[in-house]
Amino acid sequence: MHRLLCAVAIVCTFALAPLAQAATPAPTGKLTQQKALGLGGVSPFAERQADGSVRLYYAAEGGTAMDLCSRAGACTRVGVIPFRTDVTIVVLSDGSRRAYFKELNPTTQTQELSSATIAADGLTLGPSTPTGFSAPMTKKAWGVPDAVVTPDGRVRLYWTDSGNGPEFTRSATATDASGTTFTADPGRRTTGGLVDFEVLQAKKGAWLAISSTTPGNPPQRLLVGRSTDGLKWTFASKAVSSLKANALDPTGFAAGKRNTFQLYYTTSPLANPFDGFAITQATLTIS
Repeated sequence: MHRLLCAVAIVCTFALAPLAQAATPAPTGKLTQQKALGLGGVSPFAERQADGSVRLYYAAEGGTAMDLCSRAGACTRVGVIPFRTDVTIVVLSDGSRRAYFKELNPTTQTQELSSATIAADGLTLGPSTPTGFSAPMTKKAWGVPDAVVTPDGRVRLYWTDSGNGPEFTRSATATDASGTTFTADPGRRTTGGLVDFEVLQAKKGAWLAISSTTPGNPPQRLLVGRSTDGLKWTFASKAVSSLKANALDPTGFAAGKRNTFQLYYTTSPLANPFDGFAITQATLTIS
């Protein structure tokens, strides 16, 4: 969603600075079986169901739409979560499900990262619980959270932020297994305009992620990264996505084979990164 806000801010013309490097070697990746789903939207989140179908969430109708999709890519609208955007969902260590999202607070004139319980229907949210992280409504390029359960059972939340230079990724880790109270992690997870962070695997000593570059350094492209702790990351310099269109907002889950993932992401035309959004599914293999 931050790209839509960025489109209003004429100053969003960042150059991609060198990415922060860690001791972990950069991975390589490959996208195959790309398929356009015929859905217009941004900030998708994919949740695999027990029967093999996929609940696909994405920004639409002033909130977050949820479609039920077959693995072959046939999608049917189920409903809409009003007023909450950039929805991401995790299963906590006790088996309960919790959603994280961005919402606007008209009283404080801020945009906030909040969480809530989510019912089995995938659409009904409980009361919002603020995470403690917010920004003025006027701040551009902020949000797009990704939540993941760490190997020790706590929730870690990643989100895009911006300042006087290129956008970057922040994170915070829950203080306990409830996933409701967070402490900010020091430093930045990515720098130099690498955003829309999505953790694909959070195994002890073996984390994998995918992020996109900003619209200020076209074409926007998807890069894969590796970490041992989810805090210090090394990202590949070569994109896994095509350079014939902008690629952004990746989301996905393990597809069965080792280091293979079902991926969903948004594309837009090279000529205008802020229009013509469409969601594509693909298979991602990381080595």
